[in-house]
Amino acid sequence: MLSDVELAKLKKILTGNEDLAPIFRILSDPTRCNIFRAFLPAKRLCVTDIVNLFSISMSSASQHLKTLEQGEMLRRERVGREIYYFPSDKNKIVNAIKRVVQS
Repeated sequence: MLSDVELAKLKKILTGNEDLAPIFRILSDPTRCNIFRAFLPAKRLCVTDIVNLFSISMSSASQHLKTLEQGEMLRRERVGREIYYFPSDKNKIVNAIKRVVQS
């Protein structure tokens, strides 16, 4: 989960009336939140990477990634036989979180 410092920075960056409830609902699951945070320094990961990082089953990793993708926090791209996920650059809230964590 985001630290207090990260949350404070995020609040400063976010302006407007974006509906934060769906994003925070998605990130309220600790495993899913940690999976999302793993993408910030890594840029892109596949399901196998998530399974190995968090010692969870393939189906659990797939479900978490699906939820993050449906919430428009992640996008996916097929490269050969692998499907890679990466943070959505079209989501203003995701971009704000990336700026906060990377600063």
